[in-house]
Amino acid sequence: MRTLARAALVVALLVTASRSNAQSATAGTPVAGTHLAAETMASVTPDGVGGAYVGFKIAYRSAALPAEIAVARITASAGRDPGWTSLPMVPAGSLPQNAPPGPSRVLRAPGGDVLVFADYSSTSAPKDIVRELAASGAAPGYPGFTPTYDYNVLNALSRSDGGALILSKAIGAGPNLLATVVAPSGAATEVLTPIDVTFGFSLGGDQIAAVPSGTGGIAVLMEPFVGGSTGVDLLAVRVDGSGNAAWTPVHRIISAAVNDQHDQVAVSDGADGVVVAWDDARSAATTPDIYAQRLLASGAIASGWVASGKAICTLTGGQAVPSIASDDAGGAWIAWQDDRNTVTAGVDVYFTHILANGTFATGFPANGRALCSAAGDQLGVQLVRDGTGGVFAVWLDSRDGEQDLFAQHLNSTGNPTAGWAATGNAVCTDGTAQIGPSLGLVSTGRAIVAWNDARTGTDIVYAAAIDAVKGVLDVPRPATTRLALAAGVNPARGGVELRINAESAGDVRVTLYDVAGRVQAERALAGPMRAASVRFDGLRPGVYLARASQGGTSASTRIAVLE
Repeated sequence: MRTLARAALVVALLVTASRSNAQSATAGTPVAGTHLAAETMASVTPDGVGGAYVGFKIAYRSAALPAEIAVARITASAGRDPGWTSLPMVPAGSLPQNAPPGPSRVLRAPGGDVLVFADYSSTSAPKDIVRELAASGAAPGYPGFTPTYDYNVLNALSRSDGGALILSKAIGAGPNLLATVVAPSGAATEVLTPIDVTFGFSLGGDQIAAVPSGTGGIAVLMEPFVGGSTGVDLLAVRVDGSGNAAWTPVHRIISAAVNDQHDQVAVSDGADGVVVAWDDARSAATTPDIYAQRLLASGAIASGWVASGKAICTLTGGQAVPSIASDDAGGAWIAWQDDRNTVTAGVDVYFTHILANGTFATGFPANGRALCSAAGDQLGVQLVRDGTGGVFAVWLDSRDGEQDLFAQHLNSTGNPTAGWAATGNAVCTDGTAQIGPSLGLVSTGRAIVAWNDARTGTDIVYAAAIDAVKGVLDVPRPATTRLALAAGVNPARGGVELRINAESAGDVRVTLYDVAGRVQAERALAGPMRAASVRFDGLRPGVYLARASQGGTSASTRIAVLE
């Protein structure tokens, strides 16, 4: 059980002073209403009704406390859902996390359920690594999946039946790929026979690129010395709906060029194949470069593409860290950060559009076009399709001497649409550095971008909506809620006093949990009410979760109790 150390931590974070902005800012909206620790590694997952789930890691300052995943829900305009409380995946099942570099992983299954995955489990006893999401933490009726061994979760893919496919590597079980099939009910089938990829594979920061395919998927791995080359190469493995290898032989070589190929990203070609991009060190004169490959569902190289990959950009100065998005026609948009102009300017972001047949789209020369070449550095570009053949992009931009967040929308010909500046529109220009942008398409022509920055003194995840027609949307006004719950004093001593507002008639049930999920006290009050209070006494020191529920609405808060 997390004890008083966590309470002390919460106290320190709750009293952190807010810093004033260094300049006027397009700010975004905090995705969570309550902030207990540093929030990082955001991921954006569409909720299927125009908004998004934003997963993020809570990294406590105490090394004794593992990082956790929390999930917020936001509306189409990036405002907080008033009926949602963003809490860690407790009390129903904590997910110990590998605090950076691994991202949070949240999947929306086709049936509308939302699954949250741990990215790393390495304790004396294996932990639950997948939970189903409820409005406040884990859904209590979902059993979770506890593996029989500790392993790295390298990627998790949605299945068309509403479950998930976990791709992993067992700790101490050799270098080969393992798969686990998770049914919609939460029951899991581990495939204990590894998928043999010959020489094993490099974890590459505990990540592999992967795309879903029905109930299975295609994984893109980095493997040392395949084909006798002098570095790390790329190969693909297709996993079927039962978690076994679907190709014979098991893998297909994407690139076996000399030196290293890495930083792979992948997207579906829309026909159960995959388009992959990576940075490539095969040329000593222009290292690194950007290459790409398309594999069909059979694992064969698509017509018009070449063995070991098609050159996307091979100029001197170096190109690296690619991003990729589908063009909805079998090809892909690819962007990267580019050093070709660093003698006279900073690092820029470039992009190209490669068609399903391996040729560049009209208007795109070899080596790509500038997405943004403003003063300063442009880094960390992320892409997502717009649903009509075009693409959204976001990147980190230091054109004014600090690291801000900018975005762009391009139509199907690769040109900015009306309302979008040639060098992009500002999403956030707060005086603190914006970090770790994540981008997700939530409806045709509308995307949500999330990031974290420390403008309040500790990292918090923010979000903004970007629209193909309207540009970056204004920060929405805070949504009003019909049910509100807050601590009268936080931290407290000996007992907890809660303040409740309920606009509707009907009973309001207030429940107090400890961090293990045990009910410590419960009270029912008659609504409507304004500034009503309820007190729970005789509590031991620690951190508690209070939840108020009325009909289908709930509100939650955490309270620290000191000795």
